[in-house]
Amino acid sequence: MKIKKRVEALFWLMVSLPVLAASYNLGIGHLNDPGPGFIPGAGALGLFLFSLMFLLASFRDKMADAPQEPLWESMSWLYPSLVVVVLCLYGAFLPVLGYLLSTFVMMMVFLTMGRVKIYWGILTSAITTISTYILFKVCLSMPLPQGILGY
Repeated sequence: MKIKKRVEALFWLMVSLPVLAASYNLGIGHLNDPGPGFIPGAGALGLFLFSLMFLLASFRDKMADAPQEPLWESMSWLYPSLVVVVLCLYGAFLPVLGYLLSTFVMMMVFLTMGRVKIYWGILTSAITTISTYILFKVCLSMPLPQGILGY
């Protein structure tokens, strides 16, 4: 088990190095003026550091040889599958129905999947949809799909 952990950590460490190099070549910039390589570089640096920590921990992990139970064996795939389907439908209907209606419906579906009472689902979906609409459309002046509602 220790060998497997070390190989995994080394793999992600090796993945992070070319991304760090490419980010540096794109230009990292500064905190107040980030370049195009800033976000990929920050992500690759995080991946590098976590991989390094994982690798070092594998050398001093006393429980690494203990048998582990399978991670996905007892998991129900119903909810993750539904989430993927709902997100695909959201992407498909977003241009047709518009941001407000499709986001409200998506939020309602997710909240009812989580067994939230219907009135809390309606209230939470409405508040979330209107808040994000105000943030992106009004405050940030970002174009959102209008759809059949026209706004």
